[in-house]
Amino acid sequence: MADPPADAQLFVTRLAMDAADAARAARIAWDLDELGRTYAEHTETLNAALAELAAPPEPCAETLLRYSDLLKTPMTETLRSPRLPDALLPDGWPVPALWRAIGEVQRVYGPAASAYVTAVLDAS
Repeated sequence: MADPPADAQLFVTRLAMDAADAARAARIAWDLDELGRTYAEHTETLNAALAELAAPPEPCAETLLRYSDLLKTPMTETLRSPRLPDALLPDGWPVPALWRAIGEVQRVYGPAASAYVTAVLDAS
C-alpha cells in the first residue's frame, strides 16, 4: 500500500501452501466454479451466434449492433479472470475457449462493422 491509513499496521509475510491447498483456496477466493460456468455460457452463446449466421455480415448498422451485443458482456467478464498459474485453475478452465470464440466473432463481424463505421465517418 503506497499510502496506508495512519492507524494501519502492515506486515510483509508469505503464505505457504502446497499446490492442492493453493488451488482449493483460489477456487474459493475467486469463485472459479461460478466464473467458469459464466465463461462457458458466453462461449456457447458466441459459438451459437456464429453457427446461426447464414451469410457473411454486411457493412451496416445492424452488423455493428450485433457485433457490439455479442462481445460487450463476454469481453467485460474476462476482466474478472484472475491471473493465476495454470496449476491453480480448475481442469478444463474455459477462458481459452472463450478467447477463441471472441476471436472468431471479431474475425467474422469485425471487418463489416469496421467498414460500416468507416463509411459513416467518411460520409460526415
